This record gives sequence, structure tokens and C-alpha cells, in this order.
Amino acid sequence: MDKVRVGVIGIGWFGEIHVDTYMGIPNAEVVAICTRTVKRLKSVAEKYGIKKTYTDYNELLADDEIDAVSICTHARDHLLPTLAAIKSGKHVLLEKPMALTVKECDQIMDAAKDCNQYIMVGHICRFENNYAIAKREIDEGRIGDVLSIYARRNIEGGRALPHLNVLSSITGDAVHDIDLMNWMIPSKAKSVYAMASNRRNLPHPDVGWVSIKYGDDAFGVSESIWNLPPTTPYDIDARMEIIGTKGVIYINESAHPLVIDDIKGRKIPDTVYWPVVHGKRTGALSTELSYFIECSLKGKKPSIITLEESREVIRVVEAAEESARTGQVVNL
Repeated sequence: MDKVRVGVIGIGWFGEIHVDTYMGIPNAEVVAICTRTVKRLKSVAEKYGIKKTYTDYNELLADDEIDAVSICTHARDHLLPTLAAIKSGKHVLLEKPMALTVKECDQIMDAAKDCNQYIMVGHICRFENNYAIAKREIDEGRIGDVLSIYARRNIEGGRALPHLNVLSSITGDAVHDIDLMNWMIPSKAKSVYAMASNRRNLPHPDVGWVSIKYGDDAFGVSESIWNLPPTTPYDIDARMEIIGTKGVIYINESAHPLVIDDIKGRKIPDTVYWPVVHGKRTGALSTELSYFIECSLKGKKPSIITLEESREVIRVVEAAEESARTGQVVNL
């Protein structure tokens, strides 16, 4: 097999970006898509020239001409299609978060423990150059032992509205930085205290702060505000400060090298995660999906992100959501 035939389950905004990104990966071919909305299904299929369309993911998973699937449904709907995909024997790229509860993560891990294919959760930030290089420098002892990590990941309020119907800013975005902190700090999270507020009376809080104690002497703080003004110039205001015993690492994703000023104001386009360059999606998502395809082709178990690590993120996020609700520190 020199090409992986992919089906994408869930064709919302990010599901379509998955389709578009796979189109630019030479050894991947999107052969099928699935969503319950017939009009949307037809529109995306025509746009990308995809012949096979399904409104039932079980029918897609029964197709022997599909080798792997991307599951891009809402996080609350991850469990059942993932269990079905594992049972089908196809390779699985499951978008983050792995699930909304540790219990559901355990169900996925239990189903995957004896399978012969590869299951990977799409924690995109591990495939972004700045974070990956920071992780390498930490591992090589460049800044000594990590003492503290502060991270922020904020977005414009209007853009966040559809997401806030199904999850909070903590589960939706702090999950990225919590995963990165788990990755960069050797000790496991020991306790969590979080605060959240719902400034716009939406189904889920749009403002969140999470404070984590790792082991006995390392700390992490994650800020996730989904309420920036409409005039904010960047898609994602993401920054990180990593303080060690021998040095500091600064990451500023919002200070992109491309700045556009026009009559509408200032715009700083995404050049990091999934920008389109020469007609192809590039950036961290392309690196992530290419890695998944490479693992599938070469029979190599994904190691940049494991199911165990993906579960650990949800263990911390679930505790953060509980702490935000109760106002109490949650010990892990």
C-alpha cells in the first residue's frame, strides 16, 4: 500500500479543513465523507470531488475501500463513532479532546488495547514548531528543571459562539496548553484549581483560568478567554512562558511575522496551524496528519502523542471543570 484511503466523519468547519489538508498530502486520498446534513454533504463532496458520501458513519466504516478515518464530530459525540471505527479495523485519527470524561477515554482505550491498527488523538500543538522545539530544549536541559509555565490561548468572541454551544473555553482551548504543560513537565498533575465565568449567558463559560500543581515544585497556569472584541487582529492569541531553574523560553504565536494593515484595520493571518500556501494547507495540521498517514503506511505506532497522554489531559480538564463549578481545589 503506497497511499492511505481516508474517510472523514463530521464535516463541520474543522472537518472540512481536515479534508482540505489531506488533499495536499501526497500519500493520502480522501475517498469518502460523512455528515448527517445532506445539503452540507453534497456541498463539500462537490467542492472537493469526493464520490462517496454517507449520512451514517457505520456505513462509511463498513466500506472496505477505506483504510483510515478522521473523526471530527463534536467532542460530546466522539465516543460511539470512535468505538465503531476501532471495531472496523481502520486506523483512527480522533480530533482533540479525546472525550469529555475520563470514563469515556477509558472505554476508548479498552477498545483499542488489543487492536492491530493505530489510534491517535489530534493534539495539534505538539506538531507546531515552536512548542516542539521548546520541548526538545527542555529535554536537553537547556533551561534546567521547569518551575512554572504560563499559557494563554484567547479568541474573538463571535468566532467562539458556535463552540460555546457545546463546550467551555477550558475544555475547548485550555486543553491544548494543559496537554503541552503535561508534556513539558515530568511530574504528573497533583491538584487543580480553576475559575470560570459566563459573561454572555451562553450554554458554557467563555472565560476560564486553570492553575495546576505538578508534583511538589512545578506549576502551570492556563488562560482561555473566548470573548475578545471583534476588532482583535489575530485568529488565536496564543503565548507561553516557560521558566526553569537555568533559563526561560518565550513563545508568542500571536506575534506572527505577517501583518496586514488595510482600510478595515489590522489583520494578522494564521501562518502556523493551517494556512493555505500555493493552494495547499500547510502548517501544524498538515504535519500532524502527515505523521498519522506515515504511521499507518509504515506500521509505526504513534509516539508523539499517545492514548495514555490524551487521557491524562482529560483527567486534568475534567478536574478543572469540577473546580470551576464548585470553587474548590480538586486533588488528583
